[in-house]
Amino acid sequence: MTGPVADALLPPAILAVLVAGLLIVGHRRWAVVLLAALVLLSVGGVPHVLTSPLLKFKEVAEKAPPGAIVVLASDMPEFLDTSRTVPSMETLKSLRTAAAVHRRTGLPILVSGASAPIGDAPGDALGAKAPVADGMADSLGRDFDVPVAWRETTSTNLWQSATATASLLRGAGIDGIYLVGQPWELRLRVAVFRAAGLRVTPESVPYRRQRTLDLTGLIAFTPAWLESAVAIRQWAGLACQAMPLCVAWMRGPAVTPGPS
Repeated sequence: MTGPVADALLPPAILAVLVAGLLIVGHRRWAVVLLAALVLLSVGGVPHVLTSPLLKFKEVAEKAPPGAIVVLASDMPEFLDTSRTVPSMETLKSLRTAAAVHRRTGLPILVSGASAPIGDAPGDALGAKAPVADGMADSLGRDFDVPVAWRETTSTNLWQSATATASLLRGAGIDGIYLVGQPWELRLRVAVFRAAGLRVTPESVPYRRQRTLDLTGLIAFTPAWLESAVAIRQWAGLACQAMPLCVAWMRGPAVTPGPS
């Protein structure tokens, strides 16, 4: 569950909107309750509580080795310049891990990332877009000296990415993958890609938790809002994956995979 719609409909953004709306119409009591929830999401220990269960999911031993490495853009926003997308720090970590797996296994890499708006300089075409996957592929080549075999650029969410990726790889006779991602992303991503018919071996970005439920973790700080929002999106995605109608809606009409 990613993108501007999810960002607007899920906490903490929706809580801020509701607080403002309730204050405008005079429902101060409910506004105070929601404001307390909003503040709670800024407490360092709360992302720890929301994220910890996401790090634990059942591994499934695959019968055959993977045939490709798949890396998706992170939930974190990508950086944009006037001509291309630049991977975010979280996506760069995934790309670095994918490069390491490539060097270890020699397997080809598929990058997946939909188009994002670019061009904030005067005179740029309004509404111009560039695929995030192109920026990821450029980074793998430039920063890690690793080639990219396929670019999936047509999807707009995780479910469409899984469907389009499976189609691209089956065309190459591949049905098993290493799926690279942040550890809190993998529980949902593995479930969605397996539902698309792929054999998935998760490959986590190295991660060391720094914020725990100690005195330091109870200090409010703004980045916790972002971390809480990322965790809530993952839980919303898992809830969607459990509902066939939601999955069908997220997949949308069939998409044609972009050029490799």
